[in-house]
Amino acid sequence: MIMENNNITPKSKFQLRNYLIEDAHIKITNPEIGDDMETSFNPSGSFDEEKKQFHLVIEAEVNDKDKNFLVKLRIHGVFLYETTDMQKLKTFIGLNAPAILFPYLRAYVSNITALSGMQPIIMPTLNLSTICKDMVEKLMAE
Repeated sequence: MIMENNNITPKSKFQLRNYLIEDAHIKITNPEIGDDMETSFNPSGSFDEEKKQFHLVIEAEVNDKDKNFLVKLRIHGVFLYETTDMQKLKTFIGLNAPAILFPYLRAYVSNITALSGMQPIIMPTLNLSTICKDMVEKLMAE
């Protein structure tokens, strides 16, 4: 018996097309890492209105408070969007884009530290709603 699926999930109006780790650096001064992890993020974004794409670049640094290691990387995500509603687009680029891209960044940090022979760094899940706030306001003003 074949069941019909009439509940087709519609395609999202904002989706990740691809991502690329454009730059990565790791420096280990002591493989015994401390408990208190420090992270910093510097996001930037741009629109390609012709292609209906949003480009989000996040530069990130991860270390412990004793500076036993440092991981620096830049991840570039390309997102497709199908809306002209600027309020929806603002939500997509300010909340959704970093939330979609962060797991790739997080996995990369875990893998690069594990492959380096040190204890893998497992970044906690983070509320990224504030990291892109200034970037969104600047983009919407342009």
